[in-house]
Amino acid sequence: MKIRQLYAYELRPAAALVMETYSRMEQPYVANPKEIEDFKRYADEDHLWVESCKNKLFLFGAFDDNEQMCAVGAIDAAGAVTLLYAGLNFQHRGLEAEVLREMEEFATTGRTGNSPKLRQYRPHLC
Repeated sequence: MKIRQLYAYELRPAAALVMETYSRMEQPYVANPKEIEDFKRYADEDHLWVESCKNKLFLFGAFDDNEQMCAVGAIDAAGAVTLLYAGLNFQHRGLEAEVLREMEEFATTGRTGNSPKLRQYRPHLC
């Protein structure tokens, strides 16, 4: 399993993986329609693109040996996890934990004083 930051052309499949997993695994248990709409707006491909280009969001993916995206995670500029989903066919394999470790390393490696690496990073999505 390879975990790395996503490229621009991978945003569409990443958003699709997140939405499919959310729709099947979480949405049926959410009673508040506004909460569902807010999530869908947040996980939308265009929103992910804009936030990434502004250095406000950093997206990561886990890929199998065939380069199929298996899991997606995102952290914001403060280092908070905002998305973490494994695809429906990749549940219960520990992928979320692996993506989380990679994001934590990204968020903490290279910190100098009050300038976290997150705020200095130039994304390869834009």
